[in-house]
Amino acid sequence: MKSFKVVLEGSPITINIDGKRQRVRFVVTRFVEASDLRDAQDKAVGMVRSDPKLRRSTDARENEQMNVTVGQAEEVAADEVPAVQPGFAFFPFEETAH
Repeated sequence: MKSFKVVLEGSPITINIDGKRQRVRFVVTRFVEASDLRDAQDKAVGMVRSDPKLRRSTDARENEQMNVTVGQAEEVAADEVPAVQPGFAFFPFEETAH
């Protein structure tokens, strides 16, 4: 298996931040072992969707509607993989007018 670094973007979700429910988007990096780039992307998206902290913060319906996209993915050396997965970075979600 190869090691991959996958940067994901997600939105919109509503989570509790400082005691207030806020609609946000997020960016998170996941490191995975996979046979190829596509497998790595699929595994990383699955990890984010099933993350216990994120699932506790959102309701089941909202979690299903959450949009998770791959922003960047690349193969990395095994020694570049951290022992603990990085955390989520949350940003205000703003609707864009079309």
